[in-house]
Amino acid sequence: VIYGIKVLPIGCPYIIIAEQAMEAVSELLNPGSFLMDSLPILKYLPEWMPGAGFTTKARTWRQVFTQALVVPFNACKKALVGQSFITSFTVN
Repeated sequence: VIYGIKVLPIGCPYIIIAEQAMEAVSELLNPGSFLMDSLPILKYLPEWMPGAGFTTKARTWRQVFTQALVVPFNACKKALVGQSFITSFTVN
């Protein structure tokens, strides 16, 4: 509907990216799952410091969220240039 992308029944890269993003969101929204929720100053700790593993997760999640936005949009742009697009919100 948004990008006009046909989804494969098995192993669709768009679905895989969306599932990874949803897993990250569910972990992020779990209250108290990170000590940084209680002590916001901890977000300034370097990654190498013990107990700062959340910074590594945050970097990974940022890549996942960026892919969730960019990959489908680029596929839509590619289809639009090739004149093989399906009518969708992005095309209109």
